[in-house]
Amino acid sequence: MHVLMLSHSDTGGGAAIAARRLQQGLRIHGVDVRMLVRRRSRSDETVLETSRLASRFLDKTRFAIDKLPLLAYPDRDSTPFSPQWLPDGLERRIARLRPDVVHLHWIGHGYMHPETLSRLKRPIVWTLHDVWPFTGGCHVNLGCTRYEERCGACPRLGSTRDQDLSRAGWQRKHDAWKDVHLTVVAPSTWMADSARRSSLFRDKRVEVIHNGLDTQTFRPVDKMRARSILELPRDKSLVLFATASGRRVPHKGLDLLESALDVLHADSLWQERIGLVLAGPSKTAGTVRSGFSTHPVGSIQDEEKMAALYAAVDVTVVLSRQESLSQVAVESMACGTPVVAFDATGLPDVVDHRENGYLARPFDPEDLAHGIAWVIEDADRYRILCEAARSKAVLAFDLGQQAGRYNALFREMPAMQGTYSA
Repeated sequence: MHVLMLSHSDTGGGAAIAARRLQQGLRIHGVDVRMLVRRRSRSDETVLETSRLASRFLDKTRFAIDKLPLLAYPDRDSTPFSPQWLPDGLERRIARLRPDVVHLHWIGHGYMHPETLSRLKRPIVWTLHDVWPFTGGCHVNLGCTRYEERCGACPRLGSTRDQDLSRAGWQRKHDAWKDVHLTVVAPSTWMADSARRSSLFRDKRVEVIHNGLDTQTFRPVDKMRARSILELPRDKSLVLFATASGRRVPHKGLDLLESALDVLHADSLWQERIGLVLAGPSKTAGTVRSGFSTHPVGSIQDEEKMAALYAAVDVTVVLSRQESLSQVAVESMACGTPVVAFDATGLPDVVDHRENGYLARPFDPEDLAHGIAWVIEDADRYRILCEAARSKAVLAFDLGQQAGRYNALFREMPAMQGTYSA
């Protein structure tokens, strides 16, 4: 069986990392799987670029052109929105590769035209890394449920008109996909429920398969040794916040982190005890306001080093207002470090409240601060939380288990081949 994954890139962002890990897991299971991307970062013969001319400059140019319709919406917010109106040239390239199954991942930034799906003539599996596949164009809906009908008057666009860009995007998808035999995979229960309620996917098969990772790479190591390697203080309770975003965007929750830190700092018990560790681009991490000692570590690409960072800290906070699952949370727990997050969207699939972390009331900075303190204040409880976090990650998020479920799903697909024309 030949599976072809489509992803905007092979390394940039959480969705690309999830796709790359799954590709590795499937290859261990003996699946012939290649990845077709717009921009390739790795030297890997199984990762193909859509064009020899692909480059960071051309990709940014295409991305900018795809965004031009958004200029008509000056009141739009900063959450991502992809019109996807440019032709993509993917149909012929995919046909030449002759896959048995096409597996879609994150295809934003103008990578894939919605109408292309109806012309692929192959079984399609689509893993949802955000809500774009079933909305009129937004990647983060922040509670908006207009996708359950047909979008329009989009709050993300700051629009009050029903016949707006989101309605047009929804209509294009509806017309193109109504007869496409598509299997949807959601990384979390929340994402699956959202897809099933959507007007575009409510008649499609929707499965839940959690993202996986190598639990031998992401594993507990000696905390003090990890701190020495990373030059982090040994006498602090270290709180980690990690972001891959190069800019400060509201749905990532940096404002909530700052408010929670204010609450903690007001308590003299924590003023000298807590240290804040910030991982991610300096343009973002450097903007965090904190009264605590702060230790920026920059962007970390090496998985072994990232695993050491998780093991070095005492607690990881995930503050997003919306997450399909949160790889940061899964990675941290695999390293035996409890997670504090909000009880919303995909996080309850990862964190079990007061068992391996803490789920704060959405989106309450005071309860978030309480959760951080609760995790680290009692040494005996903390040890139990760490052991439970590692156990949950191995049980629910091991890459071998994820790849096995996808392999079984893909092997059902050729039986459907008769529903497609040659």
